[in-house]
Amino acid sequence: MANGVPVEDFGDQINDIVDDNDEEEEREHLTIIQVNPLTAREEELRLTLTRVLHKYIPLRVENKALKRENRILRSSASSSARKSALEPLEILIKTIGRKYCVLLRLWTPDRLFPATCELIDPADPERWTTDNLQLRGFITDLVRFLEPKIRTGPLIQYTNFGAKFTEGVNSEHGTFVSAIKDNMAKIYTGLGIDTETLNNADAFAKHPRVCFLLTNPDPKEAKNPYPDFPRILHADPDNPDWEECFMAPVLIRAARLILFGPTVLGVRGGSGGRTPKGELWDLKHIPAGFITNVAIAVHILIDLHLVVHRMTPDDSLNVKGKSTQIMWPKRHDLWYKFLSSKVMAEWAANVFGVWDVECLQTNSADAATTSSPDPQPSYADEMFAKLAAPREERRKTPSPPAKAPFGSPSPELPPTILPSVSSGPQAQVPPPAASVLPSVSSGPRPEAPAPSVSDPHPIAALDRQLNLLSIGGQQSSINIAASSGSPSSILTSPPASAAPLSAGTNPSLSFVISYAQPRSTSLCKVGTHVVNLRLAF
Repeated sequence: MANGVPVEDFGDQINDIVDDNDEEEEREHLTIIQVNPLTAREEELRLTLTRVLHKYIPLRVENKALKRENRILRSSASSSARKSALEPLEILIKTIGRKYCVLLRLWTPDRLFPATCELIDPADPERWTTDNLQLRGFITDLVRFLEPKIRTGPLIQYTNFGAKFTEGVNSEHGTFVSAIKDNMAKIYTGLGIDTETLNNADAFAKHPRVCFLLTNPDPKEAKNPYPDFPRILHADPDNPDWEECFMAPVLIRAARLILFGPTVLGVRGGSGGRTPKGELWDLKHIPAGFITNVAIAVHILIDLHLVVHRMTPDDSLNVKGKSTQIMWPKRHDLWYKFLSSKVMAEWAANVFGVWDVECLQTNSADAATTSSPDPQPSYADEMFAKLAAPREERRKTPSPPAKAPFGSPSPELPPTILPSVSSGPQAQVPPPAASVLPSVSSGPRPEAPAPSVSDPHPIAALDRQLNLLSIGGQQSSINIAASSGSPSSILTSPPASAAPLSAGTNPSLSFVISYAQPRSTSLCKVGTHVVNLRLAF
């Protein structure tokens, strides 16, 4: 059969029935079929017809009953076999949907199935510009989320794959809400909210501290009771800083709870039970900057969304909040855009580095280092501007600045950057970018006379050469080497007196230029560059 149900062979039973027929029935059968309707007399035809009708009516009734019984038996056997074959298949699809809900997105996007389209770069911010590109981005995320054997196997072609997948996604909502609700006292600890309020959902949503944590001091969102980037997302809610957004300890505690169960928060439980998701899925490492390739990275969004969702009056994970009227999938996609866009890759690397260490308890080479960044806007205005900029403008390579006119002073360094003293070999000094180096010209001025080659006083000739370069004088911090080929560095003390040089030697001059190269994370990287200048006399 086409459905794969085995059919029993009844050939032997049929042969037994034929062998058991009595001779009288066989003779009657031969008598009927041997009558020739063309040559038989009328009496013979009437007799034969009577015999046929006498046999045909009961045989027809019996045949219809047998056909009905046979159809029932075949249908029962087929549905039983199909049910036994499809149950594990549908359970597997629902399991994939639950994992998708935890690691990628709480809701199944509209028109996600059938997941057939040309894939795009999921980290390209252009994917959020139109509805069509958004859908292609969601399909790309799903395809990359599935394992290769499922992605290319017959499972994805199953007729009810989309329906069962969505059932698995929706079934996980209750698990999320229950996990957050049952452990609120452990998750929201340290925020200044008493235990009695934490155990009362209505009082919790109306608590003054909760209302404060859901605000944003940005004047643009002062009137919005549920801003896009509330204080609760920041490591320090009282002094929010954009560099530390999505690094709040409350978010990390919620993520660890979802991954490894309440025991990681100090809640005592019985032995046994289900294997935690973090161990079952073998989540060990979060590569920084690859948010769309590593599912646990998106799990950060899921958890922080639930943390914020729990603080609002909405009591269910509907697409639109009943009390807040917030479109929660759009809020989720907004946060996902910031953490997955290649424009924000450097900032996202710091975020995921912290989550790699704090949530999974693993060492990450890309983890964020503790530092004191320069003052920056505490909110997302600058980030929105980057994401909204045209692609050509974002990809445009900045042109190096024009050279300063000859004799102009070098650019002033920031007051926090001190000139470095270089005493080691030149190979240990990293070269800076060409665009930040001051321009130094070694050619003589057009109006100045060329120095005499046969000058009997090499030191005097060297002083004149320095005056031509506009880097000499009483305030210079250059130390002239006393011997040929010995480098010297920029010092903060006045130059030392140099010993007389013998005629015919070619003294060399080395000095170090310190510079600062700003980075997008508002940190300054200090570097040095050695410039060797050899003067011939």
